[in-house]
Amino acid sequence: MQAGGSIGDFVANLNTFSLLVVPKPGELESGFKAMLTEFERIQKYGFTQTELDRALADMKKGNEMAYIERDKKKSDSYVNRYLNYFIDNEPALSNEASYSLTKQLLPTLKLEEVNSLVKKYYTDLNRDILIMGPEKEKANLPTEQAVLGWVKAVEDSPVSAYEDKVSNLPLLSKEPTKGTIVSSKDVTAVQAKELVLSNGVKVILKPTDFKNDEIQIMAYSPGGTSLYADADYFSASNASSLVDASGVGQMNNVELTKYLAGKEVSISPYISERYEGLSGSTDKEGLKNAFELIYGYFTEPRLDSDVFQSTMTRAKGSLENRLSDPNNVFSDKVKAVLYGNNIRRQNATVETLTKIDRDRALAIYKERFADASDFVFTIVGSFDEAQIKPFIETYLASLPAVKRGENYKDLNILEPNKGERVVVHKGKEEKASTQLAYYGDYNYSESENVNMEALESVLTIKLLERLREKEGGVYGVGARASFGKLPKARYAFSIGFGSAVDKADALIASALDEVKKIQDQGADKVDIEKFVAEQKDRMN
Repeated sequence: MQAGGSIGDFVANLNTFSLLVVPKPGELESGFKAMLTEFERIQKYGFTQTELDRALADMKKGNEMAYIERDKKKSDSYVNRYLNYFIDNEPALSNEASYSLTKQLLPTLKLEEVNSLVKKYYTDLNRDILIMGPEKEKANLPTEQAVLGWVKAVEDSPVSAYEDKVSNLPLLSKEPTKGTIVSSKDVTAVQAKELVLSNGVKVILKPTDFKNDEIQIMAYSPGGTSLYADADYFSASNASSLVDASGVGQMNNVELTKYLAGKEVSISPYISERYEGLSGSTDKEGLKNAFELIYGYFTEPRLDSDVFQSTMTRAKGSLENRLSDPNNVFSDKVKAVLYGNNIRRQNATVETLTKIDRDRALAIYKERFADASDFVFTIVGSFDEAQIKPFIETYLASLPAVKRGENYKDLNILEPNKGERVVVHKGKEEKASTQLAYYGDYNYSESENVNMEALESVLTIKLLERLREKEGGVYGVGARASFGKLPKARYAFSIGFGSAVDKADALIASALDEVKKIQDQGADKVDIEKFVAEQKDRMN
């Protein structure tokens, strides 16, 4: 399911070369051998020059982006730099010095130097092998001699050099037919501009200076999984992630990763309950690649069979022991009570994964992105309008449009009006985790939203003062508010804390008492002033 390796700090003044493998259930030996075989391959043959070139390209781009955004860095990056200087004696370089030094050294790195590190660290000396597994598998864990036998078997087996295959094909099988911008108007309320394209697509442009070279792209269209029957739900809800994992156009995911090396570009599709769309970001240099990806996800999606099989296998493996975690058992029970076992509100299980059909998932994905006429693209960031318009005309105005005029369905999946106490006994620790939750209709507005955020802040203060400081019953406690406008304006408000089992009921009573005080008497003026001051600090 997962494997990798790294050289890094283990404890003070001690670096280690660490290998990690998370095998599929029941396949510890084969998973371990597969991981070790790849590192034997690296140890014997090293990396290839093309692999190093891509790594250097990524490092070069990262160095350039850090320097370009140097005046936008947050304070904590400087704090950590100085901490590392005093604690670990690491040089506290200025932004300019770090950029110049990295730029100077990157071209001097040689393949043999990198490969020599593997030979230096990947040795038979001082090797420890740690195996962790669920309690139920204790009797099946291998002995030391068995594991050493696996190691010897891998070391004695022939291994060939890695062949770094790079696609020579363009990302798209054909260039799009350019469309046009048919209208443009200012959106003065947010200092933006709205464009309408020849295929009906709307584009909102909002240049900003929050970053020196970052452009955020978001697209959405109403529809989503709400338009599909329950029988198709699992295929529909997983379709976009499976397509995203398969690459796009003429490149599979591995080829696409290599193609985008050294580029600050990331675009991914999504299908939620009420919408489908894309989201991502790019720098100015990667604009063409970003728009290529957008066009490709509409017109040339792919869902490779090998990706589907491996994704399903990894997902099933990761869910195999999920019910051994008390938090998962609790979450399952709460959702069952709140939503009456509605499959659209269930946590993923091994059983639900079996309901995902590859062909149906791809068909649903194509249906969701078959009509761009009701899509809205919002592009925000450090771009010049004249620079970005040619990409909009070429890649967005050419998207397919059948003008089917869809909207999402309101599935009317609501929490019950009457409250219920749910108790779940699971786990070995003498510990209680408590969640109090409130749900209801909401008067959605900017002023009400601020009031709700203030209530979250004020109640958290009161809960900390009473449950932690006064009663000493919890290490941490907090309130959390969330609210939404569509499909119905609703709010959710929760209080959460951990405690000793015998104190849980008393602490629940105290928490409810603090809620009632605010209901009856309102918030204290000093707490409101704290909230206002915090909001002003964030805005500054």
